[in-house]
Amino acid sequence: TGFEMLSYSDFWIFIIVCVIGQGNGLLFIGNASQILSALAGQDMRLESHAFVATIAIFNSLARLSFGYGSEYFKSQVERTWFLVLAMFLLCVGYAMARLGGFTLLWPAMAFIGFGYGGLWGVQPTLIFELFGPADYAFKYSCSTIAAAVGSIIFNDAIAGPVYAKYSGEENFCYTSKCYNWTFVAAGACDIPALVLAVWLAHRTRWVYSMDGVQNVPSSGSEHGLSDDSSP
Repeated sequence: TGFEMLSYSDFWIFIIVCVIGQGNGLLFIGNASQILSALAGQDMRLESHAFVATIAIFNSLARLSFGYGSEYFKSQVERTWFLVLAMFLLCVGYAMARLGGFTLLWPAMAFIGFGYGGLWGVQPTLIFELFGPADYAFKYSCSTIAAAVGSIIFNDAIAGPVYAKYSGEENFCYTSKCYNWTFVAAGACDIPALVLAVWLAHRTRWVYSMDGVQNVPSSGSEHGLSDDSSP
């Protein structure tokens, strides 16, 4: 049941990964215009429309490609590895943004947008496959809380105060200092989240070896999924 899922350690591993991944994605998307101007060192508000639109394109493409790709390759690759891939893309994207600055900002944006969209491309199905179909609406609703929590942590608690520290009286910032430490914090959180995603993939790989689980999980298997006693 939905409440039983809340007692599974695999659920909380999954949620932590989603909190960090979705929080990082929303951080970049929500601050895209300011990030562009800060790393460019000048007012780039006119160019920000194209920047934001491009993020949206990669976000949408990732949702489609991760969803279709994870289904197409399900007989060769467990869907949980697409979660790992999404976190890897986010980690690389933030490393590029921090180390490459404005020079690598657009490629970094592509990685981050694609990684964030990839999370949403597999999250609903992973909830279904790993924790069963019963009370699915409740289970999925629990997983979507990760986005709100991640946004509060990375947007409100980290990015906002750092930006305010270096911005001028008009609240505009045209120096990379406004986001350097934010990128470091986001990337630093991505690394353990990536490790957790890999761990989750290993812990739940037996789920995908069960007959028919990649199509429709049986009601009986639901109670064994993500149990700490799983082989």
